Amino acid sequence: MRNNLTASFLALSFVTFTRAEAVPTPAAVVPPQNETVPRNVQVFYITNRLVKKEKKLFYTFERSDDLNYGVREVKLTVHDGKKTLFAKRAENSTDLKTEDFFAKLADAQKEKKTKQVILYVHGYDCSIDVASSVAAKMSNELQLPVVLFSWPSRRNVLTYTADECNAEWSSFQLSDVLQDLSTKLGANNIILVGHSMGCRILCWSLQHARAVGELPNEKFRHVFLCSPDMDAQVFQKYSQIFKSTSEDTRVFASYKDVRLIISKLLHGAIRLGSLDSARKHEVVKLADNDTIQTIDYTDDDPTVFGHAIPYHMLRQAIQPEATVSR
Repeated sequence: MRNNLTASFLALSFVTFTRAEAVPTPAAVVPPQNETVPRNVQVFYITNRLVKKEKKLFYTFERSDDLNYGVREVKLTVHDGKKTLFAKRAENSTDLKTEDFFAKLADAQKEKKTKQVILYVHGYDCSIDVASSVAAKMSNELQLPVVLFSWPSRRNVLTYTADECNAEWSSFQLSDVLQDLSTKLGANNIILVGHSMGCRILCWSLQHARAVGELPNEKFRHVFLCSPDMDAQVFQKYSQIFKSTSEDTRVFASYKDVRLIISKLLHGAIRLGSLDSARKHEVVKLADNDTIQTIDYTDDDPTVFGHAIPYHMLRQAIQPEATVSR
């Protein structure tokens, strides 16, 4: 009986709390004062979703052993008359050959006058359209090209466990992507951003790369783990991987992350992105070293249920001298 009640509570909690914010919602983005909106933002993508080519490209929620490369255009507009940006669904999606993909990415780097590139790994309950919208806002705020790694999340709050399996399966292909990007761009020019369950994929990928001896010789510029939905104690076991592969690793966590409170109930262990447990007495103890910082973004998160990507904090970490009008 107790198990049935627990299952019913969790199902109700998922529907209640996550449908209101069906997408892991990034923190509000304030457009720079000199920016003109609406505008189109390029999002580069690498995906292991199964693709169907009908009237237009359609990426399903099923697995593919092949990686597809491409670019999408997402229009950013001012939402409801407020000074926050709203991303519409991608209007154009074009599959590219690998060499054409990297050629266009190089053009984007030249346009933004940078060698740096962000590789963004989304969380669960996320279609490629939703993830592209997040990536577009991230690119706009951080003023850097963003490469989205989109894995076959099923875009359904009730298939959490299935997404966990797909996430682990995808980590092996992400390991190949990391190696390829590092070879072509240089690891020190790459900023890794994981959100929610996507943080687990990053951890598994780095672990796999180390196990097979495929870690890049140089370190990644930054690793940002935003609202990470992973066991906090398990993360301590990964700390050495991050110390050896990243110049700067930061965990962005919140006291009010409702999704991670529910995840703790599901998994029986406090999550890395929760600065407090459901009863608010079990403070997370993270790896104690000088390369992994824990950032509390509770007061900077305008969303109702937490679980955000604090864009402006990422931008300040990348460009400490930059100031953002808020």
